[in-house]
Amino acid sequence: MTNKLKRGIKIASVAIGLILSAALFVAFSIGLLPKFWDTPSYGDVSPIVSIEIETIDRTPITGSKSTFVTTSDPAVIAKIVGTLNSGTGIADCRCLWSGYVRLTPKTGPVIEIQLVLGHGESTYDIRDGRDRYSIERDALVSALKAAGATLPVMP
Repeated sequence: MTNKLKRGIKIASVAIGLILSAALFVAFSIGLLPKFWDTPSYGDVSPIVSIEIETIDRTPITGSKSTFVTTSDPAVIAKIVGTLNSGTGIADCRCLWSGYVRLTPKTGPVIEIQLVLGHGESTYDIRDGRDRYSIERDALVSALKAAGATLPVMP
């Protein structure tokens, strides 16, 4: 192999590497790729004055029902927000949502979080805009139960 050919291969390799690196950087920057290291952050619970929980049971399974609950109890709000903040980032999919949690702060817009059944029996997913997180199912069931809401079960 000639030196000219070796040099051309090196230049092409570097160019391809730079192009791929730039594409990944742009994809992460604008949120096209999931951030598996990410965790949700709904902030401190003190500015949140109420939480609305709406769960929709789409399957006729005994013991599961749709609920709509509003709470202003600071202890319940702290438990729910703490549970929501415990999630870990996962890849989004097109699974249908099964309810909402709406956090209403003293000032500013309402934060709406979708509840999604998820892909495992031990976890439940939440979707916040473009981001999706996995939460331990038992912790979420306990937090929502404290407010009087039930979580739909897996079909």
